[in-house]
Amino acid sequence: MALPGKNRDRKKRGGEVAILVASLLLAFVIWVAHNLTQDYFSYRQYRITVVTSLPGFASESESEEILVAGGDAKGYDIIGRRSRKARNAESITIEVDPKYFTRDIYRSDLFTVKARDIQETLNQKVGTEFNITYVPDQKLSFVFSRQSNRKVPVVLSESRISCKPQYMAVSDVLVEPDSVLVYGNEEDLSRINEVRTYPLRLQNLSKPTKGELLLREIPGMRLGARTVGYSIEVERYVEQTVETEVTAVNVPSGKRLLIIPSHIKAVCRIPFRNDGSLTRDDIRFEVDYAAVASSAGSQAIPRLVTPNVKIYSCQTEPKVVDCIIVDY
Repeated sequence: MALPGKNRDRKKRGGEVAILVASLLLAFVIWVAHNLTQDYFSYRQYRITVVTSLPGFASESESEEILVAGGDAKGYDIIGRRSRKARNAESITIEVDPKYFTRDIYRSDLFTVKARDIQETLNQKVGTEFNITYVPDQKLSFVFSRQSNRKVPVVLSESRISCKPQYMAVSDVLVEPDSVLVYGNEEDLSRINEVRTYPLRLQNLSKPTKGELLLREIPGMRLGARTVGYSIEVERYVEQTVETEVTAVNVPSGKRLLIIPSHIKAVCRIPFRNDGSLTRDDIRFEVDYAAVASSAGSQAIPRLVTPNVKIYSCQTEPKVVDCIIVDY
């Protein structure tokens, strides 16, 4: 018959063993978890598809070779890939600048690119789970199918531009370049007459402004550029009002053109930096006899003539004048 004291000692030793086993198991789990979060060098294989803009060729091509890249990855990612048997080459698409491509001297549609030239771009694409630190000194080959192209004008979409008080746009929006190449098949290209930008939105301008505008993609086509530059001139102005005479010009002999009223009020915007004030001698308005004689009506819009002064805009009161042709 077992003594009560011996049973207690046995139970105590059993509990201590269980605690020791649990502690060892927990330490093992912590050790494994720690190691799985460490970086380890490994290799991965990639089948590269590039997107680029080589003139006269399609924008996309897949490499004929497999790229084997080395780098650092977390332990858990390496084990996970092995458990999924992810050992085949991964397909990945990257954008590559045309300057990195070298054209083959024997085959016009074959281009090569050095693996090391695309290492940084590839690293950005694969994300943070794998940091590529090594690529072999090799070249990747790409065959690009040929495409036709057509140069079409760039059209600025409807824009909204506003300036601060006492400032105004003194030029149209200039787009540069004003045309781009569009690539595609001949039939589709024949229907393309222009490429439009996205709308331009500018507010509270007080100085000349420039920037870039995205071009709208055309389904099934490739554009030779994704953006165009734009610029617009903005100046500060002052507004002045001048009363001046409207004169008749190109009146033939034996005719006379009566203009009513003979004087109009002009509200003009001129550069803020102009010296002095605008006077009636600085501007004049004309009505062309030939334009009145050939028109069906008897009214005309006086034409502003500014020989010596810069004027951004001018509004007259009245906007039109009555004209009477008299024989004498």
